[in-house]
Amino acid sequence: MTREQGTRLFLASHDLEEARAADLAELDVMSLIVLVERLRGSLDDIIRLVAEQWGRAAGIRTGTHFDAIYLPADDVETRMGTGSIRDRDGVEARLRAAGLTHGVIVPRTRFHYVLLVPPGTSTTWSAPRTECRGLAHPASYITAPPPTRNRPPGPYWILPPPSSHEQLCDPERVRALIRPTRPGR
Repeated sequence: MTREQGTRLFLASHDLEEARAADLAELDVMSLIVLVERLRGSLDDIIRLVAEQWGRAAGIRTGTHFDAIYLPADDVETRMGTGSIRDRDGVEARLRAAGLTHGVIVPRTRFHYVLLVPPGTSTTWSAPRTECRGLAHPASYITAPPPTRNRPPGPYWILPPPSSHEQLCDPERVRALIRPTRPGR
């Protein structure tokens, strides 16, 4: 957050504290109108501030609302059979065909995919060439892109961010996605 943005946040917080401290029953109509207009202006400014901040990726700690499974990109992409390992639409279709509908991030480096799964998954997760990060992991933060970013540059959501616990990726579906296929099947 820039210094100017911090000042805007401080001023809006100050306006809110003054409004909370005021005995609204004691204010005349004109004072109430002035107070409402100040709060309306502060709210507008905070909404703009949030929009400015959401334009950037954010570090979010795993283990509370979700854990994060890191899948090597080649494990997902080479099983597509398209010949192109960076086919975004093909990868999205493969994820959706596996029953995954939300919560998959493509990091800036594109070396792996980050799948958001229910918290606690890291305590039982074990799959070759993958890693599941939860609260106890030493690197327990993910880089989450803004919720509306669904294309590069930078990290982006290949499947939309989850808005509820039910929309997190099912670990068993993730296992099925990366399970080696047997010849002749």
